[in-house]
Amino acid sequence: MKDTFRKALLLLTFLLLLPLLSSCRSRVMPEGQPGNVMDSSLSMVSSDSEKEGTEAMEPDPGNEPDGFSEEEGKSRENPESDRLEHDDLAEAEIRSGQSHILDVPGEGEGAPESSEDAGVKRDRLREEGDRSALQTLTDPQADTLGVSHDAEASDSAITYYKVLLSERMKSLFECQRSPVYLETVRDHETVFRASPEHLLILSSGAYDVSSRLMEENLIVDDRWIVRKNPGVIVKISEEGVLGRNVLLPLRADALRRSILAREGFEKTEAVRKDHVLLLSSDFMDEPHLRLVSSLAIAMEAAPDLFGDVKLEEALDEMCHEAWGTGYGGIFFYRGGSAP
Repeated sequence: MKDTFRKALLLLTFLLLLPLLSSCRSRVMPEGQPGNVMDSSLSMVSSDSEKEGTEAMEPDPGNEPDGFSEEEGKSRENPESDRLEHDDLAEAEIRSGQSHILDVPGEGEGAPESSEDAGVKRDRLREEGDRSALQTLTDPQADTLGVSHDAEASDSAITYYKVLLSERMKSLFECQRSPVYLETVRDHETVFRASPEHLLILSSGAYDVSSRLMEENLIVDDRWIVRKNPGVIVKISEEGVLGRNVLLPLRADALRRSILAREGFEKTEAVRKDHVLLLSSDFMDEPHLRLVSSLAIAMEAAPDLFGDVKLEEALDEMCHEAWGTGYGGIFFYRGGSAP
């Protein structure tokens, strides 16, 4: 009886220990033998990833980017590219047979364009673009001006002189355009680059010597004017010196002589070549008067281009067209006898 009980107890103990013994066998593996399937797969994936990462870090000479050589800082031409490619660390190179563009400052000397200047130039371009008619001339006039004999007739005198002014001044090179100093009714006060007077100078095909002055610095002295050496000096006279109903240029002549007598002015090209022009104070009042003013400045700046143009006749034609009558006074004065 006791033996049977002992055997049953041993059997029960063995059955209880059997699951524990089975678990130890699955975890403790002999050295050199593979583990379970999942551990093997993870090990293989990890090994492959490490291998691919190592290969990616090593440069492949066959897959080198076009335009570069193995030597750092060197460049070579890529036959599939339309330009020469360089390494980021390469020094500047001068290649034979390559074209080079030289950037130099122009009239503005590299200064930024203000919105006012852009607006002035835009208005000038619009004005230049409004030219669609020409005037029918006689055969001798057509031969002189180079106009076709069967050209269409101009619809107005203003259009004709606007086209004439543009075409004549367009023949000049930039270096041939004359610098102009314009003085307002107030002595030694010039004009701002965003003013209608500045646009008037540009429309005459000339340069404004005061175009780079700030609006608060428009009062200048004689030494500044002499340094600018204008080719044309334009003075706006006060009311009563020139204008409608003014019949004698006595005061205008005295004003012009006072300008010629300013200190150092005898050194300027404008005085040496007698290109000092006086305009009436109403020169900006009407479109046709502005055009006559531009034409007068252009004739002082480039007299050789306007030898066949009579300013008095142009003024009379445009005033009759605009008002139905002549100017009725002295609009401009260039010295000598007034028109």
